[in-house]
Amino acid sequence: ADATFPEAGFVVAEDAVVGEPFAAVVVGEDDEGVAGEAEAVVQITNRVDQPLQFTRIETSRSNIVAELKPLKPGRLYEMRIRVDQPWGAGNIFGSVALETSLTNEPRLEIPVTALIPPEILLVPSYVQLPADPITNALTRTILIRNLGTRSLELKDATVNSPEVGVALSPVQSGQRYSLALTFPTNFVVRPGVPIEALVTLNNTRQPKLRVSIFQE
Repeated sequence: ADATFPEAGFVVAEDAVVGEPFAAVVVGEDDEGVAGEAEAVVQITNRVDQPLQFTRIETSRSNIVAELKPLKPGRLYEMRIRVDQPWGAGNIFGSVALETSLTNEPRLEIPVTALIPPEILLVPSYVQLPADPITNALTRTILIRNLGTRSLELKDATVNSPEVGVALSPVQSGQRYSLALTFPTNFVVRPGVPIEALVTLNNTRQPKLRVSIFQE
């Protein structure tokens, strides 16, 4: 038996080659870039004369769920693999193992990788000031975008330098916010003294956002 991966839904994978490893790769966002259900569709094709049956399915993680459907019993099966929330931070790696009726391949294992987008996106993720002295007040704006399914609230924003002005305003309530940092004339980031903006959120997994400020 071998598996192939049609490009459907959020599947990102190439067709498997018989005898070589293959994997289901799922991306946890919908067509609008919003974090949602992560799912892949895998077709398992029997290329031997002996009818193929599956006696057991196991997943390596509790939030990896595999559902098997016969398309042509004994010959062709479709398996939907999804990764349920909560996802946590970072990508998810695991596998789905199937016990088969085939004597030459009693176990089929499919590695699973879920590519999880960040729940909160900063654009840009840091502030880079010019090397030359600032001759006029300079403002840099960071867009804070919510990619999660829960409404985002920004409670407070500060900078660990009293010289820098901070203004936080909603662009789309619960989803997008603008953070404006204003630097006065002759402002300098001194070597060895890191400067950053700190934004407090209502997100329990990521209660604070940090924006580093650099100078060339």
